[in-house]
Amino acid sequence: MYSPIALKHVHKFRQSFLNQFWKCPESARRSNLGMGIQTNSSDLIRGNAVHNSIESFGQIWSDNDEQPKLSDLLNWGVEEFEILSSEKNIHWRQSPEETYRAVEANLDIWYADILPLLRVPIAVEQKFESILYEDADRKIYLTGTPDWVQVNDEGAVEIIDWKNPKSCPTNGPLWIEDRSNLQAMVYNWAFQAESFTLVYLSAPKTNIRRIPNRAENTQALIEICVSIAVSLEANLTSLPMRWDSWYCDPNWCPHWSECRGISLGDQPFWKNETDLAKRQKLTMEKL
Repeated sequence: MYSPIALKHVHKFRQSFLNQFWKCPESARRSNLGMGIQTNSSDLIRGNAVHNSIESFGQIWSDNDEQPKLSDLLNWGVEEFEILSSEKNIHWRQSPEETYRAVEANLDIWYADILPLLRVPIAVEQKFESILYEDADRKIYLTGTPDWVQVNDEGAVEIIDWKNPKSCPTNGPLWIEDRSNLQAMVYNWAFQAESFTLVYLSAPKTNIRRIPNRAENTQALIEICVSIAVSLEANLTSLPMRWDSWYCDPNWCPHWSECRGISLGDQPFWKNETDLAKRQKLTMEKL
């Protein structure tokens, strides 16, 4: 008697999707189904303009073995900002003028403080797609696009990633990032790199956090990805929601309006400055 062969599940997890699942499983489930509305913001424009400009710098340096000038880098920043800011429906958390000044300042400090620490890149914004795990039921690929890949004097691969937050993070214990930074785990594994370094650009400050490649993280990464794959394969109508994450916010989650926003609206109580001031006043009066 004929029996159909069960098709194997194939998953392609981008590193950013794993981070989204980490922040809120239900948000990631909805994104995996193609739901939600992706919003554009001044934060994205700032980050993308800086990333794209550094990408141009690194590509020319790699191709010609000669560093472009600071003026070239800043000109690319102007061009990128003009292109990105011309799009429709941008949520300007800072004004266009403030956003552009941040782009220019971050590129300036990258050139002055970070570039002297770098080597000629062997890859800039080059996408990878590699098989992490396969069994009789599923195959799991991991994909990503590292900002900057270089080789040190010992021939070991180093990966550098640019972050453009509003302000540089404080220096917490490095073991926390060793333990839980999924981006570092994925990229270190994919390139068999010696380290993954986060460079936070928030002029006039920078912050550098180096996360070494720890072999024991590979099995943990496999287990995380298999658990996510199994959850998605179950075709559940919902997964746990995380309300305690900064991601649970109308400015960040593309599913806010169809999830918690149904009851809290687009201006939840923690964004209502008038409400916060009233509650603070009442609290002080009671004290």
